[in-house]
Amino acid sequence: MELDYGGCGQDRLKGGVVTRINSTKGGEFHIADTVRVPLWSVPVPRTKLSVVTVWPPEASSSDKDAVVRIPEGHDCPEVWMYSETMSTDCENRSVEVSLHKNYSELTISVRNSSGDDFPYRMELRGNICGYDLYGNPLPGLFIAPVESSSRSLSGSAKVPRQVDNSLILDIISEDDTHRAFAIGNYIDASGYDWTSPDLKDIEMEIDYSRSLLSFKIGPWQKAVEFEVVI
Repeated sequence: MELDYGGCGQDRLKGGVVTRINSTKGGEFHIADTVRVPLWSVPVPRTKLSVVTVWPPEASSSDKDAVVRIPEGHDCPEVWMYSETMSTDCENRSVEVSLHKNYSELTISVRNSSGDDFPYRMELRGNICGYDLYGNPLPGLFIAPVESSSRSLSGSAKVPRQVDNSLILDIISEDDTHRAFAIGNYIDASGYDWTSPDLKDIEMEIDYSRSLLSFKIGPWQKAVEFEVVI
C-alpha cells in the first residue's frame, strides 16, 4: 500500500501526521506510525483495512479502541482527520490522504441589557468522547467547560462530530444549581450539518435580560423559560 500525503501540506508533514492501519476483522493486522514524508509505502495483507490519519500528532490517542479520546473535563482538540475503509485484495493499493476538520468550535455570546455580571458558568455535556479506530465518533461521556475570561459574557469550547442531538448546555449558578438546555436540538433546528466533511464553527447568542433565555444561531431563534430571575 502506498499512501500519498502530498495534500496534507509541508507544515503538517514537518511535525508529522499519525496514521493507523487496522484490519476490520479484529486483531489480525495493526500498524501505527508518525509520517513525515509525502509518500509512505507499507506492506499490508490482502484483506479489508481501515486507514485513519490524525493531525496534529498530540491529538492522537494510543488506545486500542480509539484514534482520538477526549478526557472528561476537556474539550475536543483541533483535530483534522482522514478515514477510509478499503479492500486490499489486490497487487497494489494507492491512497490519497486528505485531511478534514473534525471539530466545531462553539462560541457562546451572552447578551445582558442590564450590564450586570453574568453570575453563572457554562458547561457542555454530550455522548461522543472522540473517534474510534475507523474514524467514527466514539460513544462516551463528554464534559467540557465553556472557557471564558473572569466574569466574561462570552466563551467557547470545541466539540467533536455529533451523531444525534444529545448535546446539552448546563448553566450553573454559584450554589451549583444546574439548568440544562438541549442545544443539540437547537443546533439541528438551525440547519447545521454534522455530516459535512469539514465541520463549520458555531456561533450561539444567548439573551438573558429577562426570565426567558433566548437562544440564537444565525437566523434561527428559540426562547426558553428560565426559572431563576436574573
